[in-house]
Amino acid sequence: MNGSPEFLFISYEYDALARLVSHVLAGQSRRKRFYQRDQLATEIQDALGHQIFQSADRLLAERYKEGAPHAALLLMTDKQRSVLQTPDGESAYTPYGHHAAVGECPGLLGFNGERPDPYTQHYLLGNGHRAFNPTLMRFNSPDSLSPFGKGGLNSYAYCQGDPVNRTDPTGRFHGWAWFTNGALGFVSDYVTPYFPRRLAQRIPGVGNKTFGQATKAMSAVSGLAATVLYLVMNRIEDEFPDSPANDPLFFAFLTTSAVGFLSGTGLTLHKLGRRPPRLQPKAGLRSRSQSQPNTGHDFGSKTPTPVINTNLDRFNLKMRFDQGEFSPDPVIQISTLIRQGFRKRHSI
Repeated sequence: MNGSPEFLFISYEYDALARLVSHVLAGQSRRKRFYQRDQLATEIQDALGHQIFQSADRLLAERYKEGAPHAALLLMTDKQRSVLQTPDGESAYTPYGHHAAVGECPGLLGFNGERPDPYTQHYLLGNGHRAFNPTLMRFNSPDSLSPFGKGGLNSYAYCQGDPVNRTDPTGRFHGWAWFTNGALGFVSDYVTPYFPRRLAQRIPGVGNKTFGQATKAMSAVSGLAATVLYLVMNRIEDEFPDSPANDPLFFAFLTTSAVGFLSGTGLTLHKLGRRPPRLQPKAGLRSRSQSQPNTGHDFGSKTPTPVINTNLDRFNLKMRFDQGEFSPDPVIQISTLIRQGFRKRHSI
């Protein structure tokens, strides 16, 4: 018994736009893919060819030929583009896209209108960007935008665990843009306010009053526009995940956020760069030098009369003190007695 496993060597080729354009199994002819607006339109392998007709992201029919005769299949799909029925058969899927190989609809497309790989039966989402395994209900490779980007904490999860209400035709999210938006907010909140004041004052035009008013108005308008776009974008994405308006709204939101970041940074630099105004005395108020009466023209011309104490004055004052006319303070008297007793004890 030979227990050695069998390996299939498959070669996948991509173009400059990172789209899968051909794949070939060793010993077989090459399968070529052609796209229209980033959606699969034609696949050819020797004399066998398939052509897909669709309008406004709605699958209509599929035309195939094998040699001279041609045939066409009308496609019946659900709201997520999954092919459910054709004139020659019907298909049923699990929530993650697995279906029985017996009795399935003939043609190229399957779950969510995607083309399964003819050799592995995995869905190469994003025109070959990531392979999704419907049997294991997960991607074969991790999301480069996980765990901190929009890819979520689980880097192998499909549609964030909600394949019934969501689709993932690209196999990736715009996580880089969300990261950029968060980085701009971090710089605006924690880096720009600590910019050195002296350097801000040296930037020409930053301290101008007109510059401050313009940046303040732009910051307010862009902040309001970004908030409105964010709410509208989330609402449309929840109700219509495949709407063509999702990407334009997202990039409009990112643009307004960038404008808000630049205007907010300019406003912060304006506050740091403007110089404090000089204080001027108001009309009708007198300065301090004018309010003092001793700063007139004759200030310093008069000298005070000196106090002269003669010996007779000292003698009369001592006689009045000895006669008890001035009563000494009790505290001073007690402290004097204590000092006198301290001196007597040390003199003995």
